[in-house]
Amino acid sequence: MPNRLPDLAHPSPPPLLAAPVGASDDDAFLLLVDWLAARGLALYSHQEEAILELYSARHVVLATPTGSGKSLVALAMHFRALCQGQQTIYTAPIKALANEKFFDLCATFGAANVGLLTGDATVNKTAPILCCTAEILMQMALEEQASERQWHVAMDEFHYYADRDRGMAWQIPLLRMTNTTFLLMSATLGDMTSIAADLKSRSARDVAIVSSTARPVPLAFSYVELPLQEVVVDLAKSAKTPCYLVHFSHRDASETAGALMSVDVCTKDEKRQLSDALNGERWPSPYGKTLQRLLKHGIGLHHAGLLPRYRRLVERLAQQGLLKVICGTDTLGIGINVPLKTVVLTQLCKFDGEHTRLIQVREFHQISGRAGRKGFDEQGWVIALAPEHVVANKRLETKVGRDGKAVKFVRQKPPDKGYVPWDETVFWRLVRGQPETLQPVFVLTAGLVCQVLRGNPERAELGLRTVADLIGRSHLPVGSQLGQRRELGRIGRSLRKIGVLHSRATSQGGRARLDAELQEDFSLHHALSLFLVESLEHLDRTHLEQFGEVDAHGAANSVATDERDELWAADVLSVAESILENPNQVLQAQVREEKGRIVGELKAQGVPYEERMERLETVTWPKPLADWLYARREQFAEQHPWIGEEAVRPKAVARQLYEKWSTFDEAVRDWGLEPAEGVLLRYLSQAYKTLVQNVPERWRSPQVWQSIGYLRALLAATDSSLVEEWEALRDGRQFAQGDADPRSLLPQNRRAADPTADPKALAARLRAEMVQFAKVLCGIDSEAMAELVSWSNDFTSADMAGWKQTLPQPLVWDHRMRLSEFCQVRPLSGRRWQVVQTCFDAEGPIDGPIVAEFDADDMDALTAPSLLRMVGVGDG
Repeated sequence: MPNRLPDLAHPSPPPLLAAPVGASDDDAFLLLVDWLAARGLALYSHQEEAILELYSARHVVLATPTGSGKSLVALAMHFRALCQGQQTIYTAPIKALANEKFFDLCATFGAANVGLLTGDATVNKTAPILCCTAEILMQMALEEQASERQWHVAMDEFHYYADRDRGMAWQIPLLRMTNTTFLLMSATLGDMTSIAADLKSRSARDVAIVSSTARPVPLAFSYVELPLQEVVVDLAKSAKTPCYLVHFSHRDASETAGALMSVDVCTKDEKRQLSDALNGERWPSPYGKTLQRLLKHGIGLHHAGLLPRYRRLVERLAQQGLLKVICGTDTLGIGINVPLKTVVLTQLCKFDGEHTRLIQVREFHQISGRAGRKGFDEQGWVIALAPEHVVANKRLETKVGRDGKAVKFVRQKPPDKGYVPWDETVFWRLVRGQPETLQPVFVLTAGLVCQVLRGNPERAELGLRTVADLIGRSHLPVGSQLGQRRELGRIGRSLRKIGVLHSRATSQGGRARLDAELQEDFSLHHALSLFLVESLEHLDRTHLEQFGEVDAHGAANSVATDERDELWAADVLSVAESILENPNQVLQAQVREEKGRIVGELKAQGVPYEERMERLETVTWPKPLADWLYARREQFAEQHPWIGEEAVRPKAVARQLYEKWSTFDEAVRDWGLEPAEGVLLRYLSQAYKTLVQNVPERWRSPQVWQSIGYLRALLAATDSSLVEEWEALRDGRQFAQGDADPRSLLPQNRRAADPTADPKALAARLRAEMVQFAKVLCGIDSEAMAELVSWSNDFTSADMAGWKQTLPQPLVWDHRMRLSEFCQVRPLSGRRWQVVQTCFDAEGPIDGPIVAEFDADDMDALTAPSLLRMVGVGDG
């Protein structure tokens, strides 16, 4: 997020564009034109047409290229709404874009007039202009009063309407908000006739479709049969950088970036600027050092396999014009503000999660539209590369022709997997083609039904009627609507059966009501969240039968109880993991690890090669409780048929790390996940959130709290941005409603959460951070030890290293160090806590524990990777 606002010590500037309330549409338009003229700006013809249509109270579908000024049309809509004293909303597909638009609109209309609603922050939510994600608008559209609101809504990147996972968020507002004026914008809409006709019918208002193919910065397209490195060298020499090299997998993007280290794309002075810009950055993961080398060479990397902190760093350096080449995936095509002069498509086929196919016209134009920067470039370039084997064969043919000899050579073959052939004909068909017609997506879920029911919990039958009406209004074909109606019936019966929905008269005259005790943050967006809770009931009985509370003589069986407590925490984690999506790259790494172990054992046993290979075919990733979970899933499906094709997915990613108490670095290195460590981080964030949000308090034993603390500490030490955003939403934290300055939302100015609000979670996190530190202390990486925690002025990392050298025997990691007996969390005076950790050597516990403190009033501690500050070694 660009920080282009002045220092916080200075007051916010007055609004650039003041909207006189009560101005007529004609006057408002003239005021807007004058305001633009005073800044040396004039409207393009398509902008003027779209604005005039909006000011005539019509809906507008705006289909113009990237960089053609769609945002200015949205600004004109906001201005008109302010003049009319009405609410206006801008929606974006991702929080980063909503945040960016929030800052833009604050600068134009003044911070008092602009609010923000996303998962990580709520700012000035009663402001007349709101920026939010599409899902937030969908929630508003599901409220009872949605059809009465005379709002103005600009929906950016409207092509997400056809997204198979999120498309409903773009469709439902059109169905429910019938008194709202819509501005639907995208560079790749395709034929919108059907959607426009439906919108006109529902709102009894005309819809204007404004389209243009003219770009402020024209694009030059070319198809080349040259190796990628030669193309990059040529672009650097001809001043056609920064360039974005588009790949369709994390691995390919990372491999290309590494290969380009042999190419000089920056001058010595440019490399010095990069080195200065990177000074002070943290690289808290194994891949961090590799990325640091790439960035110092002028080569960026941007894909979902990176940690969020690294992606933000690449975006920031690119915005400053310091990177010449960025290797990444097509995710950059969704509107992130990174200026590019050239886009290079390394291939024209992609794996879409089901099969490999040629990219669509919409995908091609969404990606290529990133080339060319208005105000900087007179032209942008889009280059597509021929398949590698085609380039190699052409080189061989050229060499033979140059030598003039009839030399035979072996032609390279195309890849056997993950490849669909393309050539120059395919390329030009994509260049000249029109985006495919958007297809509606509408899939009913229990989460959506409960969301509607919460709007009037005492008259739930009205909510069910609303959902049924929503299905009937949807853009689905009639046959598909019937299927969704049957799904609604199944969901309703299931919610009654499990006690979420009660069929009895209510005080407000209703015939059904929603359970008031339904856990407020219960995630019904996970279709199997209910499965998790019910399974814990059965798991508890299973554990009691396995261990019992007393032995045959009626005495307490403490050994069995300790064993059960440890196993209970691990099994709870397994059940929680089973309802999460599979992190395929991580699971395949576990398979490789398991195969390596088995091969070693079979070789030692002298098993023949053929038999070893046969045994390896059946190897899969660890699946604790698999048979039990599958049986529970079948029983659950009998009572809850609305879960549809959802299935439990047994796995042990978080469990395996917790049982070993692995650090993030150890997990990444052990599994070889360096280029895709962001995948592991996102999965562990989801596992942590699932434990916190879905495991009821009564099942949270001290060991379960320990597993929660372990995951939170691991995330904090690596990159906690993902989980912090979610915690902000869960806790309902808001920035001050009276803030006149939106800069309080910037990460460096964000108010840290108070961890003391949940004492159990705080104690678990403090203990986990101390144990994590103690494990690193047992190793030889003094740099990692020093960076893991903060240090007091009287006791530094050097003092700790000196203490280690005085010990008669080396420290060793012992799992008993996790127990409360050896790691104690004690409250001190005020808002301070002390954590005392006993260390071990080969003979057992040693004298002289290590001591750390946490001060909840220390803002540096709240924003540091660890809450702990080491204070010494002593009696504790």
